[in-house]
Formats: sequence, structure tokens, C-alpha cells
Amino acid sequence: MRPPFHTAWAHYDSDLKAACLGMAGDVGRLEKYQALEMCLSRYQDDRRQWQLVSGSSGSDDIMPHDHPTPPPATP
Repeated sequence: MRPPFHTAWAHYDSDLKAACLGMAGDVGRLEKYQALEMCLSRYQDDRRQWQLVSGSSGSDDIMPHDHPTPPPATP
């Protein structure tokens, strides 16, 4: 009996399946993805910390605007 993993690949082209399995088995590629995931997680954690400390609610509060909103025109 084949494991369920193989049945998930049943409707894919054999070339596509081989390419995907080859990429998934590439240790160097996996290490790069893990490093990217760690970097993104750390960035998100830092951003959450900044929001907690500063009371901001989004990226607009983090980065100052280059062009402040002009005052409303007088009639």
C-alpha cells in the first residue's frame, strides 16, 4: 500500500512531480528558505514590538511621510 503522500501527487505530470520533489530534496535550497523564513519572522516580531511600544497601528506610523498633507484651501 502506498502512503497518502504519493496519492496527492497522482494527478500531476510526472516531469512536474520530479522537478518539485528534486527542489524539495535540495538541502541548500531548503536552508535558504529556512533562513528567509527566520528573517521574515524576526522582522514581523520586531514590527509587532515597535507597534506595542509606540502605540502605532501600521506601517504609515513607522515611516515618516516625505510630504506632509497640505493645509486645506481657504475659500
